[in-house]
Amino acid sequence: MNAVIYARYSSDNQREESIEGQLRECKEYADQNGITVVRTYIDRALSAKTDSRPQFQQMIHDSATHTFEAVLVWKLDRFSRNRYDSAHYKRILKNNRVHVVSVTEPISNTPEGIMLESLLEGMDEYYSAELAEKVSRGHKENALKAKFNGGPVPLGYRIDGEQHYQIDPATAPVVQKAFQRYAAGESGRSHTGTVHCYYKCGTRKRSGKEACSLKPVRKEPLEQFVVQTALEKVLNDRVIDLLGDKLLEYQSKEKTRLPVLQAELKEVKRRIDNLVAAIVQGILRSPPRRGWRNWNSSVKHWKPASCRSRSRSRPLHGNRFFSGSISFATATRRISPFRKRASTALSTRSICSMTASW
Repeated sequence: MNAVIYARYSSDNQREESIEGQLRECKEYADQNGITVVRTYIDRALSAKTDSRPQFQQMIHDSATHTFEAVLVWKLDRFSRNRYDSAHYKRILKNNRVHVVSVTEPISNTPEGIMLESLLEGMDEYYSAELAEKVSRGHKENALKAKFNGGPVPLGYRIDGEQHYQIDPATAPVVQKAFQRYAAGESGRSHTGTVHCYYKCGTRKRSGKEACSLKPVRKEPLEQFVVQTALEKVLNDRVIDLLGDKLLEYQSKEKTRLPVLQAELKEVKRRIDNLVAAIVQGILRSPPRRGWRNWNSSVKHWKPASCRSRSRSRPLHGNRFFSGSISFATATRRISPFRKRASTALSTRSICSMTASW
């Protein structure tokens, strides 16, 4: 039987010896079981949580050539640490009459073996997820304490004996100067001594003129053009009309207090009507003093409450919005007069007069 070996390690911190150990054990297993190894596929510093592994994908693709019948791995977690990816690619291999063999985890071709394989894959995924959570938590704690998390030291800093970041007096001025120059843009001095600032393509900065043919642009004219264009696009009749409509529409959706008070008033009015009808029909000779006093106080309470509610959330009339927009626009540039919009909202005075009639 022909087979291939797939080996992998996931971190740059791991060494080549990890691959050598996997290959050695897989080859020993092949020799003991009369298996011929025709090729090896190796992915270095790539996680098994994803299937974006060049050699892994090449192996899956080559399985369609039917040149091997088995894939030897040191452990199942070398193949994948994701149950769904594992099931997906094992299905592809099975359709190509190829099966995966773990040389250190003997799994039989029985129903019990299926359950054991699923359990091992679940444990591999759990280990990977738990480890990622612990590493992330450790990195966050180190960051909160301004401690070094590994990797290259950022320019402008140095690491002290307690693994804390400290400003490096030798390189910090370089970083500060770089930020200052970037904030000011590219600059040049004319023959008169005047400093002119420019915007320059970042690719041209990093890779030279060959990477980008765009020439630097003077900073002041470009910024003036951007500001003027923005004002022309925003401060015009159509956009201000649209903003006014959206604002009034949004405001109409916020009237939540007034409908509650109106519902309460409607209920009190219904009770009063029932009481009056009972008196007219002779069921009651006179209204109960306590109940009448409570209902009367409810009506009196509703009136100022509704008025306060209306005054606190007084609708923004169209003409108020547009007059304010015009004031802002004319302060920026001269524009043509805008149409005043009629407001359909009821005023507070009309609501209060309606309640007085009740």
